[in-house]
Amino acid sequence: MTIFDSFGQLSLTNQQREAVENIEETYETYKADFFYFNWRYRNDYDSKSGTAKVQVIKIYKPQGIAFSVKIISENLDIIVYKGYMEGTVNFERFNESPKTTEYKRFREDYNFVSIYDVVKEEWSDWNEGNNSFVINYNSNGDIAHYKPNGEMDLYKKISGVEDDYTDTGEHYQVINALDEEGLRFRFQFFDNSSIGLKMIYGNVMIQFAEIK
Repeated sequence: MTIFDSFGQLSLTNQQREAVENIEETYETYKADFFYFNWRYRNDYDSKSGTAKVQVIKIYKPQGIAFSVKIISENLDIIVYKGYMEGTVNFERFNESPKTTEYKRFREDYNFVSIYDVVKEEWSDWNEGNNSFVINYNSNGDIAHYKPNGEMDLYKKISGVEDDYTDTGEHYQVINALDEEGLRFRFQFFDNSSIGLKMIYGNVMIQFAEIK
């Protein structure tokens, strides 16, 4: 079997050294380290070479140290690799049952809402409306949505919690859940309350935020 590789030297500019960032663990976020490099690469399979921008994120989860590597080539193609660092995975933590794991219930409150128009490809103006979301509402980790009219919708959690960061370093968590009619919803909770929550189902996207 023939193995093809891309190889080359990593380097840091002074600006990239200053951009190295460390985020400490909090109640809502894992500890994470951000690194930025220039990669002068060469492909042994087609002899192409160039310089790419590289972002590496190390996320210190209970299951192990996760990584995300984003490579941006000179023609702005983006390649992303994700996984766990070798030797850091704790398989016992992966085998924990959600029914026996202690979940802490917490609430997120938002006072404005906006809806994305897929036809116009733009967001609506912000409209006032008090919405509260209770995460880990029960032992299954379901999500309860308390609406401005006082009604409550319950969404059944059907996935684990996915942690990631935007290109600008904003941390968020993603949970997939089903409503009472069986529709699949994707909840994207941001630590930054001014970004808030993006609630996605089908072609519909609703954003809830706390605007002061």
